[in-house]
Amino acid sequence: MNYTVDLLNWEIVIHQGNKNAYDHASWESIYVITRALRFIPLTYVGQPCMRVETWGTTLLSDKPINLTISNITSRSAEISWQDPVNEGRFDLSRFWIKLKKENSRILNITTGRVNKYEINNLTPYTTYEISVAAGNDYGFGEETITSFSTSEEAPSGPPLNIKTTSRSASSLSLTWDPPDTTKQNGVIISYTACVSHSKKGPCFQTFITSVRKWLVGNLNSSKKYYVRVFASTKVGHGSYSESKGFFTNERPVEKAIAETSSTLTFSLDIPSKKFVYFYVVALKLEDGKEPASSDSYKDNELVTYATAEKSTKPKPYVAAVVTSSGVDGNMFILGDGRNTDDPTSRTTSDYFNGPLEPGTSYSIFQRIIINEKGDYYSTDWSPSSKTGEDTVLGTHENDDGSEKYLIGIIALAILLDISFVIIAYLVYQTRRLKSSSTEENIEKTDEENYSRHSYDIPENNNCEHVDDEQSTYTALKRPDPGDEDDHLYGHLNPVPNVYVDQVETAI
Repeated sequence: MNYTVDLLNWEIVIHQGNKNAYDHASWESIYVITRALRFIPLTYVGQPCMRVETWGTTLLSDKPINLTISNITSRSAEISWQDPVNEGRFDLSRFWIKLKKENSRILNITTGRVNKYEINNLTPYTTYEISVAAGNDYGFGEETITSFSTSEEAPSGPPLNIKTTSRSASSLSLTWDPPDTTKQNGVIISYTACVSHSKKGPCFQTFITSVRKWLVGNLNSSKKYYVRVFASTKVGHGSYSESKGFFTNERPVEKAIAETSSTLTFSLDIPSKKFVYFYVVALKLEDGKEPASSDSYKDNELVTYATAEKSTKPKPYVAAVVTSSGVDGNMFILGDGRNTDDPTSRTTSDYFNGPLEPGTSYSIFQRIIINEKGDYYSTDWSPSSKTGEDTVLGTHENDDGSEKYLIGIIALAILLDISFVIIAYLVYQTRRLKSSSTEENIEKTDEENYSRHSYDIPENNNCEHVDDEQSTYTALKRPDPGDEDDHLYGHLNPVPNVYVDQVETAI
């Protein structure tokens, strides 16, 4: 006979049976603890024949019945059960209680022969798995399993990581994270946010929301405000978070007041409050696209001019840094090619105010560092300002507009010179044409007069030619006494007057 308690390892017991099994049976009492039996005939005469009868009882208890959870609170619960019907070979003497949370065993305890147990130190709004098994001196039987959830309570921890996503001169855009999951103690149904003028001062604005963000408006520029938040479940609210201070932005710098093809001149707003230094941050605008809020750029995101030039996408770069002791007027020329030092660094010439691209739009903002801790506020981005188009003439060195006037004067002088040459040429050609025409008319008139005189004067010389200032004609000579023809006369032939214009020429 083979037997096993784990269905893997088998033990052997040899039993001598009765060869004449018709009339008698062989009896032997064998006590074993097993889950299975296996009988194998070892010797036999003729055909193997075997009859086996077994009897016994279960060794361990069955599982407890009617496991119930009652009096559940946010931190405790009470469990109860009834004894199993079959208590096993030995008397029931104890119970084994196990408690799990998220598949991790957090309670493992053995009690005496009781039928209830109170569990404490639980977490609110949490699901647990509880199991109970009955046992005797030999061991424990099968366990009964059920689950339950504790009730909610007010959060025991505050919201976390309050921060701004953007700032303006009159508003703060705030976000935060929920309390730690182990301290939420239920479903967070709302948040209450408070803004005050001091760290522990009274709230002058309060906002209740189910989402973790808030846009606070109607604030003053370049002023520090303090924000704190608490969370609520349906049972109640938790405590406020620690107050966190944020500055609103200063109002933006105005649009550039002058420009060249490589520079833009701005009138900066010098902070009226105490400050350590401030950065002038510039950004080349891409296709008229509005930049992100100036506050959204962290200090480590502000690059140098050289890095911005190499980048495929526009990046904000520090064009200059101005210390509180180095303020000399409020005019700032973006792109003037100067170097300035970072007061927080030991190196020199950290920031290069490099030339701008012609015909390109830029915007700037100031980041004002107010103390040695690094607290700061910024101005909003200035309106978009565009550099002038590049020209052949000009030097880019003057930014007061004088090069434009010089270019205009030179161009005007060239146009006037060209105009004078053209006019002189036209006058010369006109006078030349008139002079040629006059000479031809004179020659023609002389020829006509000569021909007429030759034709009209008679051969007998009976007329005379008279010229005066008023008329030209042929007069008849009076006949001498004795001439036969008393009525000899000649018709007057008008002769055209020819006037030669006396034109002054330069020839």
